[in-house]
Amino acid sequence: MRKLSLSKGWLAGRWHEVKIHAGVTIAVASSLFWGAPRTTLVFGGIICLFAYAYLGVREARRAPLKLSPLSFYFLWYTIGMGISPIYVGLVTDAKDSVRFASESSMVSLEDLASGYVMFLLGSFALHLGMQIFRPKVDPTSESQPISGLLAWLGLIWTVGLIFQLSPSSFSFLGGMVKILAVAVVGSVCAFAVTPRQRLGLSNVAFPVLLMVGTAGLFFGNLASGSKAYIMFSFLPITWLFILKRRLRAWAPALAICLGAFYLAVVAPVVYTSRAKPMEEGSDPRAHMVESFDTWLKDRPSELDQSFFADQLDQFVNRQFDPVPVGFIVGEVKNSGLLYGETMKYASYAFVPRILWPDKPSVTRGGWFSAYLGLYENEAEATTSMGMSAVGELYWNFGTWGVLIGMLLIGCLQGLLWRMAGADPRGKPLHMLLYVSLMLAMPDMPEAVTVFVALILSFFTFKAAFLVFDLMNRRKGRMPRVLRPYPLGQ
Repeated sequence: MRKLSLSKGWLAGRWHEVKIHAGVTIAVASSLFWGAPRTTLVFGGIICLFAYAYLGVREARRAPLKLSPLSFYFLWYTIGMGISPIYVGLVTDAKDSVRFASESSMVSLEDLASGYVMFLLGSFALHLGMQIFRPKVDPTSESQPISGLLAWLGLIWTVGLIFQLSPSSFSFLGGMVKILAVAVVGSVCAFAVTPRQRLGLSNVAFPVLLMVGTAGLFFGNLASGSKAYIMFSFLPITWLFILKRRLRAWAPALAICLGAFYLAVVAPVVYTSRAKPMEEGSDPRAHMVESFDTWLKDRPSELDQSFFADQLDQFVNRQFDPVPVGFIVGEVKNSGLLYGETMKYASYAFVPRILWPDKPSVTRGGWFSAYLGLYENEAEATTSMGMSAVGELYWNFGTWGVLIGMLLIGCLQGLLWRMAGADPRGKPLHMLLYVSLMLAMPDMPEAVTVFVALILSFFTFKAAFLVFDLMNRRKGRMPRVLRPYPLGQ
């Protein structure tokens, strides 16, 4: 009985999830010493699949909105840290290498297993940092929605759509465009998770406006050429199904439909669009529509099992984010650590673009693509390959760099999460920050890029909050204190 109580005590409290994550990391890391690389991938994948699903569900139950930065992160990586390594470990022979970007950038299974463990270590450090500063959830706290919420959401959606139609026109704003970049998705998500009664809408008007907002979001995201962002267009509807109790039973059916849509349409159409580069000056949405027409003509007459199997294979491999880390592990073995060599772009990252209109892009994606042999030099690179935040930290400073760097990134994300609040419904700009942070969790192309983006987000949103509050005070529209939103409504 004493041992049982000690076990319960060790796993109890607000650090329960962090302790689980630590135990998973130690268990998978230890497999490097007693098993073959394939064993680490399969064994680690099985553990992470169940552990990340468990952590994601626990975080979702804790969060007032079900989806939070951490619940989204863990549920997202049930594939990348769970299913993907199992798949790669089972289909790859012990002596084979895994293709990264090209035939000249193959990753051995030994390096891939080490990269997988290093990515898991970085994931734990990130989780720890966020846990320290995350907002506290108080079920008795009261929400303070602003008056005219529906009008504000409509205005933000409209401005965001204008930005997506011509983002280059707003480039002079520099880091401030971050708010505009998430304006459409954030406003539609805010609309979807806010009870229609709070918005003053009928049972008919609410779904109609949600469909209109989603259509605008889908139209805007077509220009990105990104499969992930196109699928994020359906995040508001998915979120609504997760949050509402009477729709939750239909969430699995919705997931199956969206998965089939991704595999059967989105993935092959985007692949077709990339196979034929867009002409300079042409509209990216028109290019995507043309690619869709081309795909309709060239697609198999019947979508047989092999078609879906190929798409599923590409998806599972693409979600395996530790692959670039494994490649970098091999580079460190051969050439040693770089000690900040790839991070020199941090020296000009915080110079406002309004003062330096021709400032180089704050990313190393083009440079890394050239390094991998995809292009002769960085200037010719038309694609951006991410080395991942964990990869860049390890390449420059080794294991301690990963631990400290990802911990710092996690702390910054936790502070931003606290600034947005645990339940930002009724506060449009806070909801934009909440959604922005959530979608950025699995999108970490380099360490410095992520660090700079978080700092800029803090100052940009902080300034926006102050301006927004000032506008409401001047117009005499002070927030009314209302009862908290009941969960499931």
